[in-house]
Amino acid sequence: MTDDYTPLDTNNGQQLRNDEQRYRTAFQQAAVGMVLSDTNGQFRQTNKAFAQMTGYSPEELQRSTFSLITHPEDLLHFQQQLLELVRGEADSLLTRQRCIRNDKRVIWISLHISVNRDEAGRPESLFSIVQDITQDVALRNDQQRLLAMVEHSLSFMAIATLDGQVVYINRAGRELVGLDESHTTGRSVSEFYTPEQFSLIRDVAVPTLLSQGYWSGRVYLRHFKTGEQIPCQASGIRIDDPHTGKPIGRGFTMRDLRPELTAQEAQRKLLTLVDNSIELMSILELDGKNSYINKAGMDMLGFETEQQVQETPISSLHAPEHFAQVEQEVLPSVMNTGRWSGVMLVRHLKTGQIFPVFNNTIRIDDPDTGKPVSVGAVMRDMRPELASQQALVESEARFRSMIMQAPMAMGLLRGETLVVESANEAMLNLWGKDASVIGKPLRDALPELEGQPFYQLLNEVYTTGVAYQATEDRADLVVDGQLQTFYFNFTYKPLRNAEGNVYAILNMAVDVTHQVVANQQLKETEEGLREAVELAELATWTNNLVTGQMTYSDRTRDWLGVTETITPEVIVRCMHPEDIAEVDRRLQVALNPASGGRMDLEYRIINQQTGAERFVHTQARVLFTDDGVPYLIRGTSQDITAQRMTEQDLEKQVQLRTEELRKSNSQLQQSNQELERYAYVASHDLQEPLRKIQIYSGLLSERLPQTISPESRRYLQKIEESANRMSVLIKNILDFSRINHGSHFDKNVDLTATVTAVLKDFELLLHQKNARVNYGDLCVIEAVPLQLNQLFYNLIGNSLKFTREGVSPVITISCRPLPPQEVRQHDTLNPRLPYCEIIVSDNGIGFDPAFADRIFGLFQRLHHRQQYEGTGIGLALCQRIVANHEGKIWAESREGQGATFHILLPTKKYTFFGEYSYKKGDTI
Repeated sequence: MTDDYTPLDTNNGQQLRNDEQRYRTAFQQAAVGMVLSDTNGQFRQTNKAFAQMTGYSPEELQRSTFSLITHPEDLLHFQQQLLELVRGEADSLLTRQRCIRNDKRVIWISLHISVNRDEAGRPESLFSIVQDITQDVALRNDQQRLLAMVEHSLSFMAIATLDGQVVYINRAGRELVGLDESHTTGRSVSEFYTPEQFSLIRDVAVPTLLSQGYWSGRVYLRHFKTGEQIPCQASGIRIDDPHTGKPIGRGFTMRDLRPELTAQEAQRKLLTLVDNSIELMSILELDGKNSYINKAGMDMLGFETEQQVQETPISSLHAPEHFAQVEQEVLPSVMNTGRWSGVMLVRHLKTGQIFPVFNNTIRIDDPDTGKPVSVGAVMRDMRPELASQQALVESEARFRSMIMQAPMAMGLLRGETLVVESANEAMLNLWGKDASVIGKPLRDALPELEGQPFYQLLNEVYTTGVAYQATEDRADLVVDGQLQTFYFNFTYKPLRNAEGNVYAILNMAVDVTHQVVANQQLKETEEGLREAVELAELATWTNNLVTGQMTYSDRTRDWLGVTETITPEVIVRCMHPEDIAEVDRRLQVALNPASGGRMDLEYRIINQQTGAERFVHTQARVLFTDDGVPYLIRGTSQDITAQRMTEQDLEKQVQLRTEELRKSNSQLQQSNQELERYAYVASHDLQEPLRKIQIYSGLLSERLPQTISPESRRYLQKIEESANRMSVLIKNILDFSRINHGSHFDKNVDLTATVTAVLKDFELLLHQKNARVNYGDLCVIEAVPLQLNQLFYNLIGNSLKFTREGVSPVITISCRPLPPQEVRQHDTLNPRLPYCEIIVSDNGIGFDPAFADRIFGLFQRLHHRQQYEGTGIGLALCQRIVANHEGKIWAESREGQGATFHILLPTKKYTFFGEYSYKKGDTI
């Protein structure tokens, strides 16, 4: 190769320079960005469009790489693609990615990169064409968002060609008609309708849509799976080409009307309900007039027409004094809080009657602005309710009155805690409680029921609503302070309110304790009778006079010694021949109803096997029909053979005893005569010399001169004192001997009058000792008056005798009826008689309690006669008087603390049992 060149070469070189210049010019002025870079992405040359696109100057770009402008999130992926391109794994690279401009704004670019290789095929450089596609990307994103919005719309949306082929249906549309996404395309519009509905689309909707650009109306889509016709509100548009303006398709949106129609139906039903409600329902406008009142409300308030409703101000529906509540309370509350409820008074337009209603009022707000637009009210006429309440109150009052007046024990237990709401007197008596238990829970009112089944039974009745009845159930109750056992027939009946819920339990009970105890005693008696029959070796039998059949115990057969069936004829055959006539006579008498039907007879029977003779005592009773016809004889027989043998021996002994008694009576009569003679001597022969001693000693004491010696005067005084004591002693002994248990001269004795009379005898002594006797109204009893007078004379005299020195005597006498339970505590008293207790107490010297029994002995003295005078007979006489009246006397005392005498005497000597009177000592 030389340095010579030809003109051709010169021309060619020039041409290349021109081409290169044109290339450079085209590179720099290209509308798209162009970049020449090495294989590492280092920019070698960039054009003006690329610089403008990235916001960098050519100089800044000259020292940079694609990493400068590539978004960090896209950089790794871009570098991987570039590496694959350089390796020859691809001929060129076409990609889109985000670019960060110099001003930090992000744009989207499209890169088309190709590799320039040398003659050896090695990568030498990269040539890139870069375009700003930000607007295209944004448009595509908008389209995607629009498509997503359409796809996820709640309304049916579809696009079809002009010839009726469906090209798109969104998800809501597919779900509405029951299509899967894979079965959507390629379908004809006619498949979505019944033939009748498609004719509407074909003949009306499509022509209108194509001519006017839109159409709307109601259509019925067909569900592909169920065949259901779905009512829809359809809106169709014509789709035109944006460049030519010619129609290229049609689009439809459809709204499922089923929820709306359902809501309309519900609204229609609601309006029907409101219109036919039995309660007033109204809408009040803010101008103070009603725009609507239902039929019940018009009837309630006296409206005749809807026009009248709308023209009448609400003030006309209230009396002036009642409308103030509406203005000052109801409407302000509704407007401020949104509601008001309560009782108010309204007035009937025609009659003027004022009556109460319960009003529920709410504020109605505009759903868009939230501002009040009207007021709604629901009013309930309270007159029927108040009448029902009054009727309920009256019914409950009658019910309570029935409970309180019922002869049966009744009580009402309310609520789960079983509060005693009411209980009549019979129930309170049955419980052994008073009215203080009313209002208390049953567990507090009757704590003794704890551990007994009644709480659980009541809880089951309250919970299940099933009544419970019991017969002769045992209950342990505290009555009169003691836990006692009772038996009751009772019922727990649940009571229900208007809603059917149990709210209380009615307890009705009958005390059958006596019946149960009687039945128990009857069973025990029957058992005892059976045992007695066995122990007494009784034979029992019955004879049916109608059928001739007999029932009998085994003992009867053993006595008779027969093997065949026992009949009356067999019994007659076994009787002793001498007794048959008498037995038959007694039987005929008993068969007469006038006789009472009882037989009590003795006869002999002969054992048919052994020939042994047996004495039998038979007691029987004949039973009669209402017409007096005998139909049954029932009896028992007892073997009294041994008894009759014993009687024969006893008769011999009685004869001996009778003779002995005759002799004893003779001796007793002789003794009584001697006693009578002693009484005569004591009252006449002994007292006559004694009176002479007293008279002559008194004369000696008066007439002897004062000059006699003191010793002689002391002897004379002792003679007088001894004579006086002897006189009192003889009198007391005589009184004591006259009191005997045979005295029956009983009269009604007023003890108050008796004590008053005795005190007159002690009037001088009471005054001398400054004594006081306290007594009030005492009992009236049946007694011997003279002996009661003697009793109080001795007791009061005893209290006046044994007084403390320097202490004025105080004697207190009281009397009280003695309860039967206290009478039974004294074994010596007759429990059939009523008694009273007489108490005589004093503040005298008293005595040692150890001598409480000794003081009632004859001639018993606790003090020397020089200290306290007396004979020792007074209290013994008191005890004999009390004993003669079937009573009891005892004393209580402590030395220096006075004495108290308790006397128990019967107020009546006779007590009556049915038709029979009883006196102690008599036989019932």
